[in-house]
Amino acid sequence: MREALTIPYLRAARWTIHRLPDGLDGRRLEDDVPRGAFALFPFLLNAGDWRRVEPPEGGVGVSLAPNEELHLSLQGGDASALDALDIGDSRLRGLDAKGCGLCDQDLERLSRFSGLKLLGLAGNAIGGPGLRHLSAMRDLEILMVQGNPLTTLAGLGDLPSLRVLWASGRSLGSDGLRELWRLQGLTSLVIQHSLLDDDAAPHIGRLIALRELNLAHAPLGDGGLAALADLSELRVLSLAGTKVTGEGLRRRAGSWMSLQVLNLASVDVGSEVEDLVEGLPRLHTLDVHATRVPDEVRLRLRRRGLIVDGVSDAAGAGAREG
Repeated sequence: MREALTIPYLRAARWTIHRLPDGLDGRRLEDDVPRGAFALFPFLLNAGDWRRVEPPEGGVGVSLAPNEELHLSLQGGDASALDALDIGDSRLRGLDAKGCGLCDQDLERLSRFSGLKLLGLAGNAIGGPGLRHLSAMRDLEILMVQGNPLTTLAGLGDLPSLRVLWASGRSLGSDGLRELWRLQGLTSLVIQHSLLDDDAAPHIGRLIALRELNLAHAPLGDGGLAALADLSELRVLSLAGTKVTGEGLRRRAGSWMSLQVLNLASVDVGSEVEDLVEGLPRLHTLDVHATRVPDEVRLRLRRRGLIVDGVSDAAGAGAREG
């Protein structure tokens, strides 16, 4: 049964309708990561059929099938248009307000969009306390808040459906991550360019459903790796630009037997990476750019079938598969 809606005209806005493939909710994480990929969650919203809707002044009528979702992009626009939005708020499933100049108090204006499944707030001026206004979004699965001056994520603990969280914040440290453990449904977590150190690591280590974890460019060291030992479901791990060492990683490799992708760019690791790889039986993609790993070690790893720094050895991979 189709549902009739009227989509209003909004200056500089882009409306799209996404038809989801049969049997796919558009946000499902796969067990296996494609060889050479460095992200488990490529936003499967690219799957299925997108069509753009361009309402004239006065709006336009559309009808949505049960497997279709309505999305709105205001990237770089004026978020004040949200105040005049009247489409039956629960029918809006995706909203991207990237670069709209939003600050914490503006987030209260979004609270009425309780049916959102995807919310993009990247590149705004959000510090974090205002995230509590999102608590009405009980179905929210994907939240992107990278590129904001975040100091805390404490307001996100009341989002029971959240699966994917992308964040960054050069002032975001242990205190601001203290309530993160409440997001027990998280499967993909990206917190880059933060103050996440060994003291903050236990807040991450309690998220045992994680399959993708990216903590790049944080002061995390070997001491914090112990707190991540229970993340046995990890498929993708990025520690690029952190303070961990090859020896520290080698000691913890047995905790991540399902790991398939490991990013160690700009990490203090050398020849011991071979021993590390031995302890990761499913690993197929490794990034050791800007490390002490010798060229001959990289070559041996490629001959064993690994993709190293984006380069594979086809003959070696074929021999391994055979």
